[in-house]
Amino acid sequence: MRFIHTADLHLGHAFQRVHAADAEIGERLREATYSAFARVIDVAVRENVDFLLIAGDVFNEHDRSPQPALRFKRELTRLHEAGIPCCMVRGNHDPLETEIHRIILPPTCHLFPGEATEPYIARDRAGKELAAVVGISYATRHTVENLTKRYAHSRGDLLTIGLLHGACEKAAGGHARYAPFDLDDLVNHPCRFDYWALGHIHKADKLREDHPTIAYAGSPQGLHINESGEHGCWIVD
Repeated sequence: MRFIHTADLHLGHAFQRVHAADAEIGERLREATYSAFARVIDVAVRENVDFLLIAGDVFNEHDRSPQPALRFKRELTRLHEAGIPCCMVRGNHDPLETEIHRIILPPTCHLFPGEATEPYIARDRAGKELAAVVGISYATRHTVENLTKRYAHSRGDLLTIGLLHGACEKAAGGHARYAPFDLDDLVNHPCRFDYWALGHIHKADKLREDHPTIAYAGSPQGLHINESGEHGCWIVD
């Protein structure tokens, strides 16, 4: 099984603290988040992954332009046409209470609601069950509850993935403590998850290599001058 784990797309986000004196550079900065996500989709198609996971903050709550939603739908349609499903949660920047969540997504894209539900069952192209994915979207921006306490599933026969947007106390740094949790909440979860696909921290970080594997995907594109270095997504086998 192979899947992609990405998060914190922040589509349409204006690159901060850089003044573009050159028109061409200015256009590249405006397109940066869109082109980065398009490359994630390129990788998904090229690697022929079984599914794509998005761990929150696709959009920015304050951005009311339809452009980010339309561009997002266009890329997911490309993924759908390649026969690759997508599974996602909303984060603190794009909670379910905002209008932006109402875009009509391709039928192969599953958006988790704001309460605990049955897991999403990821399948291969022949219909064989591969993994159970569990997630909870933010109903409101100011979600300060430890959501991991509500993550549950009944498919112990499948590899299980927790799709979570939140702040691990070990890695949060200067990030706001939305849906805060401790590493022990994930490692010793009673449902014995195999992989935790995290979002919220913009720097990619593997918090744990062993079982369960716990990783932040980071953002595909740095959003200001302090978010330099390598950005992208995880390809997980």
